[in-house]
Amino acid sequence: MLQTLRVSKKAFWDIDYTALDEEKHSVFIIQRVFEYGLWDEIVNTLAFYGKVRIAQEIAQANWLSQKTIGFCCILLDLSPQDFKCYTKKQSNQEHWNY
Repeated sequence: MLQTLRVSKKAFWDIDYTALDEEKHSVFIIQRVFEYGLWDEIVNTLAFYGKVRIAQEIAQANWLSQKTIGFCCILLDLSPQDFKCYTKKQSNQEHWNY
């Protein structure tokens, strides 16, 4: 269960919130907070994990919206190519299906 990190259950609607561990599930937690969390939760997450760790771990997320990638690029001084999900999406472009 999240002991120290203060985030709401709202971003974790589809899983058992009590089973989350701040260290073991850090990539998942960071991804969800940055994707669905409120500003205060993002600030709390930054204070808890630190900017360097968040930059390293959010880049490993399997999925992020374009808006979240853009926000993280500005906030964490990253480029879109630093994100695993961005490079995977760019290398797997599909044609429109008419």
